[in-house]
Amino acid sequence: SLLGLAGLCAAPFLRARAPEVETEEGPRLWVDPAAAELVDVPEWVDPRWLERLRAELARTPPFDCADVAFLAPLVASLGALSFVETVERCELSPRGELVLELALRKPVACIPAHGDYLLVDEDGVVLEGRWPLPPRLGSVPLPVLVADELFERARPGDWLAEPEHEDAIDVALSLAENLTVEERVQLGRIEIDAQRARRASIDEPGVRLELAGGRQALFGRGPASDEPGELAPEAKWRSLARALALFEQDPVAHDWNLVDLRWDRPELVLKNAPVVALRSEPARAPERERRARDPSKPHVR
Repeated sequence: SLLGLAGLCAAPFLRARAPEVETEEGPRLWVDPAAAELVDVPEWVDPRWLERLRAELARTPPFDCADVAFLAPLVASLGALSFVETVERCELSPRGELVLELALRKPVACIPAHGDYLLVDEDGVVLEGRWPLPPRLGSVPLPVLVADELFERARPGDWLAEPEHEDAIDVALSLAENLTVEERVQLGRIEIDAQRARRASIDEPGVRLELAGGRQALFGRGPASDEPGELAPEAKWRSLARALALFEQDPVAHDWNLVDLRWDRPELVLKNAPVVALRSEPARAPERERRARDPSKPHVR
């Protein structure tokens, strides 16, 4: 996502209008980066990032438009900010304006660290800003990567490069890709444990998803896995959405502890399975049999 900044001229980039200054050689144009305004700011941007950006711009003193040597240090200082992926443009326009365009890193998950939570983007870059609780991106809670001792040493700008971290981020990206905003809101806060993702087998469930209410979902290998026989990630997420919908229909009778998403016919373990069986009415038996024959429905055991 791009962030633009603007000065006196309305534009989707940073434009710090250069005032004319009289010198012995005649009028000259100067640029003051501290006078720039921010425009086209994505709604998900942490306001603290904008404060940091303004402070970084203010560190560059006004400079003569004829002295482009100031541009390279400015690009370097902005590009070093953890939440800036790239400085797409940094140049002087023919009108004597500084034009900046920044590509920002969008949070996709968060990690517990130092008693708070830090944001991470899709590349695993730790972003600036601490949160006392797992934050939301709009109305959707960001997934939390399961606690790891390495997270306690994480600082803004660090990269999460361990295989289990990459797998967990892949799960977070797959979640956002395959479930709607409404389904993700219904899902609530989710914790992703991918420490055993690459050791998944029939007996080892691989990725575990910890959901609200003490529920757990077994996901198998990470979405990027190309192991033969692994169920497609979109099929796993659709099974989870059906399990959530089943709970919503009757939160008492259909509350569940665990859903195993690894199979074409997912297995669902109800919290009150014996009670449900005892209270089932004979008239509903055909419906249960129909669901048992339907491979697209969760299999309850």
